[in-house]
Amino acid sequence: MTKLWAGIDVGGTKIHAVVVDETWAVRGRARKKAKAERGYEAVLERAADCLAEACAAAAVEPGGLNGVGVAVPSPVRASGVAVNAPNMGWREAPVAADLGRMLGREVQVENDCNLGALAEQRAGAGRGRASLVGLFVGTGLGGGIVLDGELVRGHHRLA
Repeated sequence: MTKLWAGIDVGGTKIHAVVVDETWAVRGRARKKAKAERGYEAVLERAADCLAEACAAAAVEPGGLNGVGVAVPSPVRASGVAVNAPNMGWREAPVAADLGRMLGREVQVENDCNLGALAEQRAGAGRGRASLVGLFVGTGLGGGIVLDGELVRGHHRLA
C-alpha cells in the first residue's frame, strides 16, 4: 500500500495543500485564498477545506494520510504554537491544537521558511546535499538552514 503525506502552506494571501507519496510525487493539490482579514479560525477552516480538496484529488481520505505538516509564517514553539505572524494578525496562536481538532488528527507545525529549506534539501534543488541555506522572498524575507540533514532551529527553537 502506498504511503501518503500532506503538507499545508498557510500564508498571508494564499493556502496551498499537497498530498505526496514516499517518492515525493504529487498525488493531489489544492489552493485557496487565505482571507486572513476574516480572522484566525476562518483561515484554519480554509486550510482544512484546502486539505480536503487535495485529498479528494489524490483519492484519499484525510484519515488515511500517514501525516500532516503545516507551514506558517511565524516562529513556532515545539508545542505547535505560532508565536507571531504579523501579516496574519496572529500572536501565540495554537495552530497544531486548533487545526488538529478541526481535522480530527495530529498535525505538525513549523515555520514556513524552515520547511521550505528542508523540502529543497530532501526533494528539490538541494537533493543529495547534507546542508543548505534557503532564502525566501514573499510578503517578507525569510530563511531556513539545514545542517547535516537537520533543521537549525536555535536554542529555544525559534530561529
